[in-house]
Amino acid sequence: MGKFVRENRVQEGDVCIFQPISKVNARGLTLMVHVLQKLSIGHSPGGRTATVSNHKRTSTKIASTSSVKEEPDTNGEEVSSSGYEDHGSSDNSEGTSEPPFMLADTTRLTQAQTKKVLEKVSTIESERRIYVAVMNKSNVRRHHSPYLSLGVRYVSRYLKQKYAAGHRENRSGITLVLQREGESRTWDMELRHWSDGTVISKGWPSFARTNNLREDDLCLFKVMENEEPLKMMVYIIRREKCLA
Repeated sequence: MGKFVRENRVQEGDVCIFQPISKVNARGLTLMVHVLQKLSIGHSPGGRTATVSNHKRTSTKIASTSSVKEEPDTNGEEVSSSGYEDHGSSDNSEGTSEPPFMLADTTRLTQAQTKKVLEKVSTIESERRIYVAVMNKSNVRRHHSPYLSLGVRYVSRYLKQKYAAGHRENRSGITLVLQREGESRTWDMELRHWSDGTVISKGWPSFARTNNLREDDLCLFKVMENEEPLKMMVYIIRREKCLA
């Protein structure tokens, strides 16, 4: 562990986020370590990491004896969503290392995407974590009706209660309003629960087309507090901004 701390210049006050990337076996457990340097970290009123100007990633392996062995740098590799999901800690807890955003269970971010997302999230004031979706063919296709699936954990944590209340009045789904950052126009959507998850369907094709969404663009969703019907602000990060 001392070697890792020295070679990565970890100092008192730095934040280390540990992301498991393999299961425990005879050789130990492999972790991805994200080091957020103290000087580049600020705190929003909610107590989350607010500014990240240097997001360094280093892969380490922890053996069953708890010793630390350094592995080669993983620059350019993708980051699994497992490291950015709910770890059971509550929102707005001082000192928590819980990342300020959530992904779908199967979503993966590159290091460049992660850096851009953290930079953008640091500028967004929200009592809840931001949901991040990476656009794919089903979200932006032109000749069929595109739709957007929301992560199971995110829905369960932030939207389940709202959906259950609205669904009692409208069995086909509930109304969702989307608004893009910096614009006054809104899009009326329908949030529906399908057998395999929760989906934004009606209205999404218009939003995707009007905002010229393409594959690998990133959409960040913020739930607007105390809004009826359910409303979310959308922040778009174009794929060109995430080129390493």
